[in-house]
This record gives sequence, C-alpha cells and structure tokens, in this order.
Amino acid sequence: TDYGAFVDLGGIDGLLHITDMAWRRVKHPSEVLSVGDEVEAKVLRFDQEKNRVSLGMKQLGEDPWNSVQSRYSENQVLTGTVTRLAPFGAFVQLEPGIEGLVHISHLSAGKRIAHPKDVLTEGEQVSIRIISIDPGAKRISLEIHHPAQEREEAEVSELKEGEVVKGTVESVKKYGVFMALPGRRSGLLHVSEIAGDQSGDLRKKFPAGSSVEVQVLGIDEETGKISLSTKSLGEGSENGAYREYVKQQGSSNSLGTLADLLRKRG
Repeated sequence: TDYGAFVDLGGIDGLLHITDMAWRRVKHPSEVLSVGDEVEAKVLRFDQEKNRVSLGMKQLGEDPWNSVQSRYSENQVLTGTVTRLAPFGAFVQLEPGIEGLVHISHLSAGKRIAHPKDVLTEGEQVSIRIISIDPGAKRISLEIHHPAQEREEAEVSELKEGEVVKGTVESVKKYGVFMALPGRRSGLLHVSEIAGDQSGDLRKKFPAGSSVEVQVLGIDEETGKISLSTKSLGEGSENGAYREYVKQQGSSNSLGTLADLLRKRG
C-alpha cells in the first residue's frame, strides 16, 4: 500500500509503516521493499485484542540524529541533495536520515524569489552551509553556499559595539531571536532587549527571513558571541533628546520641559 507494507509473520500480518522503513525520507514503500522480500524487523507494538502488530526496520539501527553533532557543525560547508520543495523553502538531505531546511530567504544571493522551484529542482546536488543545529528538535537550518558573495561580505568592515545594522531572522527560541548579520556574523536578540511588548509568540513577531534593524550591544571576542537590541534604539533617541534639552537649558534662560522638547522633535 502507499502507507506501508504488510508482512506475513506466520498466521498473523504485521504492518510495516512507511515512516518506520528507513531513517531517510521514503516516498513510497516500493523504494525499499518488493512483494516476496524477506525482511528483518523489530516488533514496535502488539495489540492482542485487535490482533495487530506494528513493525519497524529502521529501529534495528541507530537514529543518525543521536550523533549528528559529532559529524556536523555550524558554518560547515558541504554538499547535499534536494529532496523536497515547499513554498517556504527546500529540504536538503545531508546523509540518509538527516535533512535540513533551506528557508526561501536563504536560497538566492540577495535576490527575492517567489518559490524555491525557481532556483532548485528535486534531486539536485547543492552546496550548502549549516546555520544552526538543534538535535533535540531534529532540525538543521541551512543556506545555499555562494562563494562569490562570501568573498564580497568578507571585505565588509568588522561590526562595532553601538553600531546599528540590518539583521535577518535565522531562528527563534523562547529566550530570544538569532539573526544573521553583515560579514557572515550571527547575533542574539535576547527577549529582554526586545522593544515594546515582550509577551506573546516571538515567531509571529519575528518571522524567519524577515529583516530587523538592531543595535550591537556587545561583542565577546573570545567566544564570538554578539548581543543585539532593538530596545536600545528607542532609548538612544530619548537619551539624545535629553542631552539636547540639557544643552538648551544651559545656553538660555527659557523655561520648558523635556516633554516640550520631545513634542517639538516629534
């Protein structure tokens, strides 16, 4: 059947579901099995009342995700195979059982595309770079590797503390938002540094691939970690207004309040 294969266990049939045939993505059972094949499988569940047996072949081997961090690392460049195209991006197989997602915003070098099929085809071999790895969620974020673009970006000056730049949302966690920065750097916008209301689902406020203006709060030269903020952008404006207010008060006898100055600036 399209969803699996029935295996004769000697008086009772066991169902080997398509998702339990292999750790890799299987589109149809015929890719793995043929009628008449003898198979070795593990009994996953046995419902004695309904006389049903669920089988698994992939469970005989180790889940490749268990050791994924020993083989892959962030910023690693390698070749993968496009397995599926979706409106939001392309799935790329790094090895059997390990796939990553190239979000549509990371498919083309600075060019906006309507659908991944505009630049990729299923089965195509592509050069990709690993952005992030989440073994627990079995997720790997990827981007298409563009050597020419990387050479250009390498020439961009280093980021500096206090600098305001445009960042691209890479991934969202409960504690903050990871963003791609100029010069192929990555930074964290911690939830405590997000301007405005910090409650609610961050994924709705910061969709993957969206562009956000942020300020570089700090750069840890030893670890390379970069702290970002959007809250400081507003604070910087208010501090500037305050300095202007103090300067005016010191150079004139005119009366007024900081609120008056802010209204004038608005």
